[in-house]
Formats: sequence, C-alpha cells, structure tokens
Amino acid sequence: QVAGGVNVVKGGMRGTQISGAANITTQGCDGAQISGGFNVTLKEVRKTQVAGGVNYGRQVSGAQIAGGINVSIGQVGGGQVAGGINYARQVTGGQVAGGINVVSDTVIGGQVGVINFARVCAGGQVGILNFSDTITGAAVGLFSFAWRGYHRLDVSTTDVLPMTFTFRTGTSHFYNILGWSAPVDARERWGFSYGFGTEPRFTKHSALNIEITAEHVNEQHDWIDAVNILGRFGVQYSLTIGRRLVLSAGPSFNMLTSDW
Repeated sequence: QVAGGVNVVKGGMRGTQISGAANITTQGCDGAQISGGFNVTLKEVRKTQVAGGVNYGRQVSGAQIAGGINVSIGQVGGGQVAGGINYARQVTGGQVAGGINVVSDTVIGGQVGVINFARVCAGGQVGILNFSDTITGAAVGLFSFAWRGYHRLDVSTTDVLPMTFTFRTGTSHFYNILGWSAPVDARERWGFSYGFGTEPRFTKHSALNIEITAEHVNEQHDWIDAVNILGRFGVQYSLTIGRRLVLSAGPSFNMLTSDW
C-alpha cells in the first residue's frame, strides 16, 4: 500500500505500507511500515517500522525508528532509535534516544539517551541519569544507580579537610562520587564534591580505586560567594575486611582554583 495520506488494513497485512501520514493495521504486518507520521500495528510486525512521529507494535521482529516515540508492549528484535522516547518490554539490539529509554524487562545491547531505565541491562548505559536493577557493563553518566550494582559509603580524612563522607554509586567499571565534608575543625571549613572513578580488582578482597573529583571548599562557616574549587586525582588501594568494611589509603594530587 502506498498513499500520500493514510493506509488502513482491517485485518492482517502482507507486504509494505508507505504513507505520508499514517499506516494502521488491526492485526499483524508481515512486512514493513514507513510513514511520515505514525505507524500502528495491533499485533506483530515481522520487519521494521519507520516513522517521522510515532511507532506502535505489540511485537516487532525488526527495528523501530521514529523521530518521536517508539512503543512495543512485547519484544523488539532489532533495536529502537527515537528522537524522543523508546519503550519496550524486551529489546535485542539496544536503544538510542534523544530523550528517554525504558525497558520493563531486559535489554540486550545497552542504552544511550538522556535518561535510561532497564530492569536488566545486558550491556552498558550512557546518559545523564541511568537506572537499573542489574547491569553487566558500565553505566556512564552524571548519576547512575543499579540496585545490584556498586554502592559504597566512606568516611575519610584528607590533607585539606579532616572529615569527608563519600557515596559511590554505579558499577565497578565506572561510578559516580558524591561527597560532603563536615565543618569539624576550628575554622569550620566545609565542602561538597562530585566526581567519578573506576575500581579494577586484583582479588576478591583487594582493588584499586582510581578517581577524579572536584570539591568546593568553603573556608568558613558562612557561604562564600566565590570560586574555590579543589581538583583531586587519587589512587587508593582498598582492602575488604569481612562483608561490609573496606580500608583504603593512597596518594592524591591536588590543584586549587580560587578567586577568594
């Protein structure tokens, strides 16, 4: 079917639908759908859906490519690419979106978007915010959280501030660092920090933490309206004792950027 406006099939479709506005099939489509607007197949699409706006298929054997939104309540076998949002229950081939990727079950091949969510990600995630229950690869972003991933809470002292609380979250391949330094010295200096790192392991109980952080250091109790950023590159040896306790120590290289 080829139309400048809308193609509608009440039942199943074998072949290809091409339209300027919309393609609609009330059953399955044993072929491809290509539209400048939206494609809708209420059952299985055996090949691919390409739309300028929205694609919907209960199950898609090939890929879904849309300028706006891709939706499949079942499985997509060839990946999803969208300018806005991708959603599917299961995806093989990964998801790439200009906005949000969501997989309610398992994605094989990873996710790239502004916000990524998957229950199980067999691959990596690249985005500003990444969330998963289980992930096999790295999650690279400003903030990543995997329920069965890497989580670590530290209390440490440095040559600059005497007490720092640090939370690490993500995966051991790549994790985010959020820190706060308490005002416990006589000058009541405090600070907050952000960074990222990686943890290559030597054995089950020993590893290196290689990290880069930037910390705003407030030199007094009251807020200072000035730039006072301490950049730090650190390498620490970590030894796990028991199940919950980690002892770590190592050198750091500091650089202060300040107009205070």
